[in-house]
Amino acid sequence: MVSVMTRKELPPESEMPRVYRDWLEHLRKDKKRSTLDAYGDGLRRFLFYAEIHPSLFEPSSVDQATLSDSIRLMRLDGLERSTIKSTIAAAKSFCEFCQEQGLIDGLPNFTMLRRGVPPATRLDPDPYHPGELQDLFATAREPSQRHKVRWPERDFPMLSFLAVLGLRGQELCDANCDWIREERYVDTDEARNWTLHIQGERRRCRQLPLSWELLKAFDQWEQSRSERFWHPSSYRPLFVTNDDERFTVERLRYWLKGLQQDAGLRHRPLKAFRQTAQLQWENSGLTASQISRFLGNSKPDWL
Repeated sequence: MVSVMTRKELPPESEMPRVYRDWLEHLRKDKKRSTLDAYGDGLRRFLFYAEIHPSLFEPSSVDQATLSDSIRLMRLDGLERSTIKSTIAAAKSFCEFCQEQGLIDGLPNFTMLRRGVPPATRLDPDPYHPGELQDLFATAREPSQRHKVRWPERDFPMLSFLAVLGLRGQELCDANCDWIREERYVDTDEARNWTLHIQGERRRCRQLPLSWELLKAFDQWEQSRSERFWHPSSYRPLFVTNDDERFTVERLRYWLKGLQQDAGLRHRPLKAFRQTAQLQWENSGLTASQISRFLGNSKPDWL
């Protein structure tokens, strides 16, 4: 299932510079309200993927290289083709307005962008180093002064499910509370085992064992969650946002950016956690086929 970025996750219009508002006001003469909304969302979506803060955005920010890189990231995130086309159309309209106003000299090659950016290629493995992972986990346990999306009791186990268990971002978003199950082969407390039953790509199912440390962290998250909202039923999401909604991949990416910034680390995509888990399992002596089963891959290879 492809997740769709909601409007409230885009950079807020109130923070956009005056040239953005002037552009929309110019369009208001001959564009419908729905078109204005779509164009406004499209340009702010470009800022989101280009990682440009609204206060730093200017007409020259919409250049060929930044546009191409942003569209590649949209494709990697699985955005609909129509959404990407809408983003390109918004950027083209904005650049044409800026050129008319004498704010830029030339236009990016939008014909090339519409014909299609080169397919997203495999990225070289870029796992976290042990020291970086320690910094990330230590930061996850602490509240943030800069990022309101943070929630320490949730962030630590959620980070563990990504970095230790190697879940895909979409798998974490899809997971429900009843995916954690008790497996007891002998009727003693010592024989209790808890596993996470993942429904991954192409409905492939796999079971991942949960350590007592991870279970303890998850229990603390459930307690904090029930104090703020209510005790979740079995079909509720395993992890929720600060407003008690299921995560989308885009909101998960936004959360991760804040966590990385708080930890003083450079930005890496969600996929880096799976690469980190794979490397840890390789170092622990697991075979390629075992690692492939844990990750839910069709073949034992880098992701």
